[in-house]
Amino acid sequence: MNAILGYAQLLHRDPALPPEAKEKLNIISRSGQHLLALIDDVLEMSRLEAGRVTVQPVCFNLPGMLNDLTSMFRLRMEAKGLEFKFMGDRELPTLIVADEGKFRQVLVNLLGNAIKFTPAGSVELAVAVRCLDGPQWWLSAQITDTGIGIAPADLAKLFHQFELATGEHKLNAGTGLGLAISREYARLMGGDITATSQPGRGSCFLFQMPVQEGGPHEAVGAPPARRVIGLQPGQPPVLVLLADDNAPNRNWLKQLLQLIGCQVREAANGVEAIRVWKEWQPHLILMDLQMPVLDGYEATRQIKASPAGDATVIMALTATVLEESQRAILAAGAADLLGKPMAESELFDKMHRHLGVQFLYETTPETAAPAAAAAPEFQPEWVAKLPRALRTAMIHAVANGDLEGFEAQLKQVAVRAPALANYLRPLAEQYDYDQLLRLLN
Repeated sequence: MNAILGYAQLLHRDPALPPEAKEKLNIISRSGQHLLALIDDVLEMSRLEAGRVTVQPVCFNLPGMLNDLTSMFRLRMEAKGLEFKFMGDRELPTLIVADEGKFRQVLVNLLGNAIKFTPAGSVELAVAVRCLDGPQWWLSAQITDTGIGIAPADLAKLFHQFELATGEHKLNAGTGLGLAISREYARLMGGDITATSQPGRGSCFLFQMPVQEGGPHEAVGAPPARRVIGLQPGQPPVLVLLADDNAPNRNWLKQLLQLIGCQVREAANGVEAIRVWKEWQPHLILMDLQMPVLDGYEATRQIKASPAGDATVIMALTATVLEESQRAILAAGAADLLGKPMAESELFDKMHRHLGVQFLYETTPETAAPAAAAAPEFQPEWVAKLPRALRTAMIHAVANGDLEGFEAQLKQVAVRAPALANYLRPLAEQYDYDQLLRLLN
């Protein structure tokens, strides 16, 4: 999953990718994240049984989440030839306080099952609320399908772990954990899930839980995402060592880091990592924990035991959800943890936090500052390093006043020399052809 989602992030950066391909890539990314959540649920069941799962309420946008879910599942239903119906209560509050992750996962599980067991017809999601006392609401989500239905014998044990249908409509798919986890989640949040069904005619699942109405000041929302496109000029080179025995995991990270201007070397186990560290003295090591010959824990301990180890920041790459394992690698000397699969924004945020690396960001209408920031000082070598054909095409576009053509060339420049692209774009927007030609020549 780390490699799948990592390469999907890399492909998103390809300026030559057509819109229809990007839409398909979005589906791959969303589906990958969904699959990852299901894998995590297998581990989650053991945590539920051990009483180690807690409710973490946050304020979030309910209609926004429902729109996201319906968009994701509508594609799956259309591919199967099913009709999808969504009915939202007019009284739905915009902001609610609940455990967003668990609430979303319950709906994902229930909708996923409805699609799986409905060969033809329709699936309907109806969401409604009724007000209780003060800001308290009782929210219900009803998922109804026209599928194969559930036999009475199976209905009685529907929410048991590892239980799958045994009748003539048995489908060899799933783990038998989804509904068990969903009900445990619902009950943790103060609600429940019930089911009714008629074999051959369909099923209806009712998910209910209490929620609080939230206020705008409480809403949890990430700032507009800013894509890193390069390193700020004037910084020393950033040296990164990738220590991971899985080549695809190393490859996508290597391409990403080199794309923004970092220098990268690789190691396939802890012994190699220590050897490369001694020879090269990188600023950052991204250290996988599970490696042959010598694992990431011991490699981290040995590096940090050396006086020279203080100059290197080690971030552990881990898929573990166990707090004991996370504490162990931090105790060994790692500065931070990066989960697998990893979002590139998380990596860059932590590089800035621990190393002080300054990045250049892609400018979008959502992230553009009200006033233009001062551009870094122009470096002639930015242009000198461009391929001759690309540079000639840019000069030709400027000389002919072809702004559209010049913008197309800038997209290629942004991949090779993001600082140069950021420097030239405002000049093009101001129609400063003389300055553009002077710089390109």
